[in-house]
Amino acid sequence: MPDTIRGVWSKMANQCSRLILICHLCRWAAGEAINADVVDQASVTQGTLLAEYFKSHARRVMQVLGESEEEKRLRKIINWLKRRGNKGVRPRDVLSAKVLGKEKVASKVAADLLDMLVERGEGEWRDALPGPSGQSKSEQFFLL
Repeated sequence: MPDTIRGVWSKMANQCSRLILICHLCRWAAGEAINADVVDQASVTQGTLLAEYFKSHARRVMQVLGESEEEKRLRKIINWLKRRGNKGVRPRDVLSAKVLGKEKVASKVAADLLDMLVERGEGEWRDALPGPSGQSKSEQFFLL
């Protein structure tokens, strides 16, 4: 377990108990639980699910905080591709859309980042049809 998340996990047992109690008292106030002093299985299940939800989000936050500059760039490209419906892109599309922000990067940098996604098994290059202006055949990148 990474050190960055160890602190969150060590506190989660106590947090889970609190969440179970909160769920139980909310259910009791709503008339779902019979006795405010005895926690039932439904409250335990709900509180545990909430704790698991918070743990998963803590893991995601820690991953983002600990990612390298390269990982940030790759995440930006992946999110952009998903938002645009995973339509095929060329490296120059990444640049013209300013996916990597206002930083000035060469088309080669964008192509290298897309190649990294291919190496990681997250995307692939496919042949693209020539455009209406008669440009030569090229490849476009797609997420898998």
